[in-house]
Amino acid sequence: MPEIDEIQNWNLVSGSENDTHSVLVFRRKLDTCDNDDRKIDDSTTRLIYAYSNEDPPSENGLKYHFKERGTKSVLLLQLKRSNQVKIDKSTLTYWDVLSPNFTIPSNSSTMYWCKIYKAPDLSEKNHVVLVEPLIQKGNEAFVHHLLMYECVGGDPSEYDEYIDFYGHQCHHTNMPDAMKRCEGVFLAWGVGGEDLVLPEYVGLPLVPSPTKYYMMEIHYDNPHLIEGIVDNSGFRIYYTPKLRKYDAGTLMIGSTVTSRVIVPPKQEKFIVTGHSNPKCLDPVLPKDGIKFLGVLLHSHLLGRGLKARHFRKSEELPSLLDDTNYDFNYQEYRYYTEEVPFLPGDQITVECTYDSSKRVTTTFGGQSTREEMCLAFILYYPLVERFASVSVPQLDVINKALRTNFTKSDLFNGNFRGEMRHYDWTTVDINEVQKSLRYGLHDTHCYLGNGVKNSIKAPISYPKLIQEYKEVSSCISKEFQNGGQRNDFSFLSYLCILIAVYTSTIIKN
Repeated sequence: MPEIDEIQNWNLVSGSENDTHSVLVFRRKLDTCDNDDRKIDDSTTRLIYAYSNEDPPSENGLKYHFKERGTKSVLLLQLKRSNQVKIDKSTLTYWDVLSPNFTIPSNSSTMYWCKIYKAPDLSEKNHVVLVEPLIQKGNEAFVHHLLMYECVGGDPSEYDEYIDFYGHQCHHTNMPDAMKRCEGVFLAWGVGGEDLVLPEYVGLPLVPSPTKYYMMEIHYDNPHLIEGIVDNSGFRIYYTPKLRKYDAGTLMIGSTVTSRVIVPPKQEKFIVTGHSNPKCLDPVLPKDGIKFLGVLLHSHLLGRGLKARHFRKSEELPSLLDDTNYDFNYQEYRYYTEEVPFLPGDQITVECTYDSSKRVTTTFGGQSTREEMCLAFILYYPLVERFASVSVPQLDVINKALRTNFTKSDLFNGNFRGEMRHYDWTTVDINEVQKSLRYGLHDTHCYLGNGVKNSIKAPISYPKLIQEYKEVSSCISKEFQNGGQRNDFSFLSYLCILIAVYTSTIIKN
């Protein structure tokens, strides 16, 4: 039985009932300054619902609802882009990029499957303005995320032979070399995500020549090893020859996906970081920089909180996103109401907070759901020739923190993973290890956009800050006047409308 809050900050606006729906409309301040209330911000919010066909006799007489209950993760402060930007689909051409009726393996809980696709034959440049995820009905529980990469740095003849090819397991040692050069993120969708609707002045470019090739990566989850699941999920990509003012792109920033990312077991809170490096991005940035439209943060099962911090010179700016309640099963772009400028010299640092308290062995960075990632996919314009700027702790930093003597060859021959999986973490101070790996020097990996991946020789870490960004509290000094409620009514949350809609939808279904 939930505990009844002594201070009620929710205000009932109205209620109605018919044969199929019960609707309550209520509202609350975004920040009530009540320690028993959650602040409503840009973080993922888990709504908990329960209902019954019988009216309770009192607030203390609620019955247990058995199956008539559940949760739903939502972004309460973000309106659907499709409701904000109206696009007439009848004026657009679409390109379906679908999985080739792939049979999801029943002998593995995780599978990444990759396939090459050829872009439509065009006589002129076009802009992608809308992208819909097409998740096969009934397979929603199996399709975790979709990524579409641009293939660069190879001859078209290398990719032609794979157009009718069924595909290949991604990131496998015998994955064809041509597929390994498909690294520039073109589109990204995570479970729970919605359509990608671009503002009216930007579009993702599709060019007529040379012919472009793309690779779609689908991450399948089959934890119960169910047999006979066939899937043809993918993207529907709408494009038009009516060009917009700017080309847009996706920039990947965070931690390099490698076994050098390590999370000790039995830790309720362990932070991993990854940095962009100005020496990677600055050479291609315009003098007035680029503008960020939105960001999608990504980690795996251990992720609890993800934050993308923004630094300029010796000052920290407001974070690109701080999701303190990350949900692996709900990953969606957060779009900015005001574009965020990113200037030459700026740095983005992605921080991922993991909970490994139920793990008994070391967790590594990697592609599997049981491994971890720490990434931000940033939608921006105008387009520059960079796909990614990511980093990972230097091997010397790892060795010093863990009192080990690993070599680079150990990273490639499996010795590092083998020994670290069952490392005796009682021999070191884990807080000091976290501090060393987080604040120590990182190697930078720079994806140039032409198929070349460079390791920038200049190491990277947090900038030396003169001023750290502190969010100004909306709570006034006399917070709990009038029975615990604030006097300041300068802003009210009209989430009542959203909650009412979700409630009615849940009950209806």
